[in-house]
Amino acid sequence: MLLLAVLTLVIIMNAESIRSSAFVASILGNEVEGEPTTSYSLTPDSSNMFVVYNDGLSVLGSAGLTVFDKTGNESIDLAASFSKPVVKVAGKYLIGYDVGGSRFLYVKDSKLVQNVMTDSPVLTAEVNARGWTLVVSEKLGSKATCLIYNDDRNLVYEWISSERYITCSALSDDCKTAVIGGLQQKEAGLVSALKFISFDSETPYAIVEFNDVIILDVEFLNDGSIAVLTEDSVTVFNDDGTERGSFSFESDQLLDYDIDGEDFLLLRLARGSSDEISDVHVLNHECKIEQSISYPNIMAIDAEENYFGILTSNMVVVYNSNLEKQFTTGILTGNKGLLIDEGGAAYVLSTVEATIYR
Repeated sequence: MLLLAVLTLVIIMNAESIRSSAFVASILGNEVEGEPTTSYSLTPDSSNMFVVYNDGLSVLGSAGLTVFDKTGNESIDLAASFSKPVVKVAGKYLIGYDVGGSRFLYVKDSKLVQNVMTDSPVLTAEVNARGWTLVVSEKLGSKATCLIYNDDRNLVYEWISSERYITCSALSDDCKTAVIGGLQQKEAGLVSALKFISFDSETPYAIVEFNDVIILDVEFLNDGSIAVLTEDSVTVFNDDGTERGSFSFESDQLLDYDIDGEDFLLLRLARGSSDEISDVHVLNHECKIEQSISYPNIMAIDAEENYFGILTSNMVVVYNSNLEKQFTTGILTGNKGLLIDEGGAAYVLSTVEATIYR
């Protein structure tokens, strides 16, 4: 059981890493050169996690949280210790936490509302557009406990798992349901389960099991359906737990993904034995491929609302959801990360600087 607990923590950290990390084809569109508009100076930290928040950049690292506004000025500069920092946003809300630790941050309108130490270690947490949060923590006497807080920071729902370790979770924007992805050991093997929970009941109203694979991530889509990513597939479920569509990776290795697009999913898969070229697939919410594009030396992909971007070793390219190229721009080598905001701007990240291109 100790081995399973350690495995759960590794899965959570690897899923966060895939999501925050990381086509020679062209899509119809004009070759527009992106221009740098704003730069942020960063303190080098291998633990840094980045998000776009309130039209600016926010960074959570081992030494604390920094929230920049759209002009590059600091609106929050909090010193705090994190060993495995994770930061997430939804609208005007931001949360930060330490995987396996107890510190939890809650920000509203670029103002720090909470900086607390939780009673139990946090495994994962989510925030929705209304400021509600879902916090999964370890509690004595249970494998994991799911706690739901409203935007006034009051506990409104608690669900205790007596059987499964929880690796990922999602909270609906209507503040009525959540989905929990977990795993358990069964007959010398691992079985992953997706539980659909309504806050007016103590019993899940639907359960979907996945044999011999691990659920890496789960997300509510804009139409209320749920995207579920495993090691070998992505599946979209309706809110009643019935399957809408699925796409299998087959023998291809998942390198990167993003499911934050308005009406599309992004997957980056290794192309056979090629070490340099990988394929980016654009899927609709029925998990059907709309377009596949390839680039060499992809460092990262990211999507937000109606835009997505690709960062390679020497350029960044941004498309809209109609697969029309918005701009492309050459960049210096050494950049490792990419964020796209809801207006299609690209935040290119290095260890010491973040530059916005539009």
